[in-house]
Amino acid sequence: MKKILAVFDGDHLYAQRLTDYLNQKKKFPFQVIQFTNENALKSYAEEHVISVLLISTDVMNEEIRQWNIGTIVYLTNMEEQNEWDSCRTVYKYQSAENVVKELFSCYDALFPVGYMEPIWQEDSKIIGIYAPYGENRNTVFSFLFGVILAERYRVLYLNMEGFSGFTKMFCQDFLYDLSDILYYESLEDRHWKDKKELFIQEYKGMKWIPPVCYPEDREYLTKEMIEKILKELLKSKEFDRIVINIADHFFFASTILDLCHEIYIPIQDDVISEWKMSEFEEWMERSGRHDTKKKIKKIQLPCNDIRKGAEMSLEQLMYGTMADYVRNLIRGTGNEELER
Repeated sequence: MKKILAVFDGDHLYAQRLTDYLNQKKKFPFQVIQFTNENALKSYAEEHVISVLLISTDVMNEEIRQWNIGTIVYLTNMEEQNEWDSCRTVYKYQSAENVVKELFSCYDALFPVGYMEPIWQEDSKIIGIYAPYGENRNTVFSFLFGVILAERYRVLYLNMEGFSGFTKMFCQDFLYDLSDILYYESLEDRHWKDKKELFIQEYKGMKWIPPVCYPEDREYLTKEMIEKILKELLKSKEFDRIVINIADHFFFASTILDLCHEIYIPIQDDVISEWKMSEFEEWMERSGRHDTKKKIKKIQLPCNDIRKGAEMSLEQLMYGTMADYVRNLIRGTGNEELER
């Protein structure tokens, strides 16, 4: 259910037009209700939580500040501060869109991160690969997906697994990895963005950041940190696509999935996996992630080319069964995508 934003202004026509405009915005995170008198507003506040009150200074009084209202933002007749609260003012005589932009720029805590401006550039995409019940082939599939996609786009690959096997895959330890970025972000130190080249590796044209070296480092992540990291990576305009192996960590999935343009979910044949997938889809419905659910493409991965004890280089992997599958998937040929 959306939070409530109340509009109360002595100019009823102005309040009605602003209310109608805001309610017509598809992604506006509030239900907007107009009030024409103080008694009606008071009665509503006694039974409901008003998250934000957008109120004209000419109808404001001290009693209103005591009501069940989260944040009060003042509509002013002049482009200056007001006597009630010098920090929370919006000039009313401008376009409704500019009112929203001013609200966002001054009080961005009221809005979800990225509401006014997508964190990606117009032509860039975030592609998530996720298995809600775990799937080892995701590691190979997601990496090859990034490498082969890099033949067409400027790709950055991220792997959110706790144990990715990449130090063994590349036969080396990495001096810098995702753990370092998470550490800097936890300190709110964004200087890492000015030295991204220290963190970024390259393989066959695909840029990638080595996964965390300590799985517990992932526990420091917050929703805001994930979004800020992705925003910094895309804001540089160095990448057209970010491919993320979200792994099976639900904490990451619940945030990253909503940011993705496309989501690939490998499907397994056994009945337990079907049950788990069914529960995952039901959770998406219950949590209101209908738009996110529409982005999902269920796929059936081929068997791994790598067997226990087998010797296979990355170069050989590029020409194996999984690589052929990925190429066909990216080209849009074959029957790789299952019924959603």
